[in-house]
Amino acid sequence: MTNPLIAFLNARLDDDEAPARRSYDEAGDYDIRASDATLDHFANWKPERVLAEVAAKRKLLERVALPCGFCLNAVRCVEHDVSAGPPGVWRFAFEEDEQIARLLAEGYAWHEDFDEGWRV
Repeated sequence: MTNPLIAFLNARLDDDEAPARRSYDEAGDYDIRASDATLDHFANWKPERVLAEVAAKRKLLERVALPCGFCLNAVRCVEHDVSAGPPGVWRFAFEEDEQIARLLAEGYAWHEDFDEGWRV
């Protein structure tokens, strides 16, 4: 079972990644000649940049949300401590880690699945 905040973030990263992968040109010649603010903005969000940002956010999320903290020298899992909650639930090692995930989620506050309780 996944923490709802982590599931939300992973789903939004999937949403960001899919169209970028579909439009990415392996030859690296993805180029837009922009002439106004809208095209400038679009040109700034090339698929390679979106994919790099998704990868960086996934790495950050992996570092703050741990499936078994005791095994990874952080919070404990039910295999090691029955007071840790149900098995397989991802947890945050520290309160600050949850705050980092909440800040990442705020970038998707417009999404219908965003929980207002996640706001920092």
